[in-house]
Amino acid sequence: MKESGKITKKEVHTGEGKNGPWVRIAYTVNGRIYSTFNEDFSGFKEGDMIELEFEKDPTGKYNNAKTIVPFDGKANLSSFKNNEAPIGEIVDTQRLIIRQNSITNANYIMRTCYEKLVGTEDPVETLKKIAEKIEAWVLRE
Repeated sequence: MKESGKITKKEVHTGEGKNGPWVRIAYTVNGRIYSTFNEDFSGFKEGDMIELEFEKDPTGKYNNAKTIVPFDGKANLSSFKNNEAPIGEIVDTQRLIIRQNSITNANYIMRTCYEKLVGTEDPVETLKKIAEKIEAWVLRE
């Protein structure tokens, strides 16, 4: 399974076991904890965007990170189970759908209230302004 997002918490735990000392690194991403004993993955810090591949332990209680790499914030939908983006992340495809729907709704508003909205302004510019306001409200950026 894969997950991507911003690290909101990093914890490093150490201990001594029957095979000697160990280090466990735990990252919280999207409200879930992912941990690893692989110190190659210890260089990330809170605020970093990462993508990790993980598996549940046999008890189903822990998320064991198998790989962790830097993440640029653009998700590849095919990498997520059932084409679901990570919680809290809006991917490029979703952003385009929102933009298209914003234009459609702005066009509807323009057709029903044309005289009141346009006045002397270019109708295309009015349409773009309405669509941008709808998109900003939906994305709340």
